[in-house]
Amino acid sequence: MNPLVADESSQLSANLDRWVSQGFISREQADRILAAEQATPGRGGPSLLTEALGYVGGVLILVAAIWIGAELWEEMAVAGRLGILAGAAIVLVVGGRAVPARPGTANGRLRAMLWLLSTASFAGLLVQIGEDLFDWRRDEDVVLLAAGGTTIYAAALWSRWRSPLQHAATFIALLITAAVLPSYLDGSEQLHGVAVWIVGVGWLAAAQLGRLHPRWTAHALGTAAVLFGAQSTTGAEWGYPLALVSLAALVGAAVVVGDLVMLGVSAAGAAVIVPSAMSHYFPSGVTGPLAVLIVGVLLVLAAIGTTKRRAKP
Repeated sequence: MNPLVADESSQLSANLDRWVSQGFISREQADRILAAEQATPGRGGPSLLTEALGYVGGVLILVAAIWIGAELWEEMAVAGRLGILAGAAIVLVVGGRAVPARPGTANGRLRAMLWLLSTASFAGLLVQIGEDLFDWRRDEDVVLLAAGGTTIYAAALWSRWRSPLQHAATFIALLITAAVLPSYLDGSEQLHGVAVWIVGVGWLAAAQLGRLHPRWTAHALGTAAVLFGAQSTTGAEWGYPLALVSLAALVGAAVVVGDLVMLGVSAAGAAVIVPSAMSHYFPSGVTGPLAVLIVGVLLVLAAIGTTKRRAKP
């Protein structure tokens, strides 16, 4: 790198850190500014090549671990099985840490991908610990160990690298942990959906309070969880009202805050929830299709209103 360019980049980074500490801009905004400034012509080719090679290498490490396991798993001792998965997780996390990365750059995406693969390896390791080391035969126990432990592992990586992939890995692991907990209670199957719904609502609330970044990732994941959880409760009579109220609340919130990501995920959920609800309440006649048509028109109007809101200075 040109020494002058490197010096300018270092000075910009220092200025951005100072502005973040003074509250002028958020850390997410600072990272985006720095990434945009560093994305100068002439540096994209090697960075993209390095990124691609890293992706392929990381995937091959994971594939090799699975392949070895498939070929030798039955003959392999428990220590050997655990060693393969633990080794893959360690190699991938160390490899990601060794990448000199900045958020929003090719190197940053490479680190995020390697750490995501490491998280997957760690989850597999915990499954094997539950099945082979602890000799658990109840699926819920194994899933809870794997999902709960992976949540902690993924959150630790996310605290070190605020990327959408680490964000998503943490959220999904937490979601699975919450979904399996009702298995230990004497209740209806709909409690699993309620647990997912609660996590989604909590995630959206934390994002609105500025606790989760990137915010668009939190909005997409939280919205999907709320709608999926609500739809999963429709086996009970109160399930459809919960799903419809949740959908309406999310669309309204998206319009108020001008969030197209939340609105887009809500629209995708509406394509499933609304026809299902209308078929439930109006099994025959044209009332159901007309209701679906009206909701579609309202969503289009909401999208136009959200776009105009975002366009305001």
